[in-house]
Amino acid sequence: MSLNYTTYEYTVAATQLVLCMLGMGATLTARDFLDIARRPFGVAFVVACQFLLFPLVAAILGATLPVSTGIAIGLILVTAVPSGAVSNILAYSGKGNVPLSITATAASTLTCLFATPLVLRLYAEAHLPADFQIPTGRILLEIVLYLLAPLLLGMGVGYYAPTIKQQFAKWMIRGSLVALAGLVVGSLASGRIDIGQFGWKVPLLIIALGVAKITIVDQVAQRLRFSRDDAFTIAIEVTVRNCNLAILLKASLFPPDSSPEAMGNQVLFTILFYAGAMLVISAVAILLRRRSEPSGTM
Repeated sequence: MSLNYTTYEYTVAATQLVLCMLGMGATLTARDFLDIARRPFGVAFVVACQFLLFPLVAAILGATLPVSTGIAIGLILVTAVPSGAVSNILAYSGKGNVPLSITATAASTLTCLFATPLVLRLYAEAHLPADFQIPTGRILLEIVLYLLAPLLLGMGVGYYAPTIKQQFAKWMIRGSLVALAGLVVGSLASGRIDIGQFGWKVPLLIIALGVAKITIVDQVAQRLRFSRDDAFTIAIEVTVRNCNLAILLKASLFPPDSSPEAMGNQVLFTILFYAGAMLVISAVAILLRRRSEPSGTM
């Protein structure tokens, strides 16, 4: 099972992103993104939280709490990578500002090309290889193939075939959710994560960090006079990170080691548990948001 899952994980993840972008693209127009360009503060706020505020918070937690070095580095790593396509699905599911979500994801992904190495050098330099580099070419290729191209194709469907765009969007999004479920089930069944492997303090710390992030960012954004939709979207973008990229970086930083206590395995545990916990936390936030809306508004 583990072999099969790890063999097809990348393909399933890519398929999930393509279907997501096709479906959401069909519901969007160029005007939606022009509105974001006229008000770029939301995107700037997301990027600042992602690469300035929360890596610092993670570094402080790792330095002050009784956690191992591998767990501390894992916390820094998952707060130093950009948001991913899952955040776009969650923003869509929660009736947030989807153009803002997609734009913020693209902006943070491009920013990570120089920001992520700086964050890792600043907070985890003693544990990095001297020749550490972000896989820039691969990231740019994935942005074009799996985000921009299907998004534009979906927008084309919405423009040239408006009579079918709602059905098209619905089935594409449903397909992306099926692929997402496959990723979650595959990761759990593959045996790569044992929730109690390093005790229960680490999972509780990660859950507490996630709850604090999504709650505080949402409230701060509303205090900054963002709409409730925009504040929710910003909170999702800051909380849900591209853990596939984090796993890729972990693989390049820490070679495989069969020992459960090896630093690389502790980093991987942190990434995988963070990914799963943020999905659950975001799902709860979406449910609470839906329940708080007046009937018929969502």
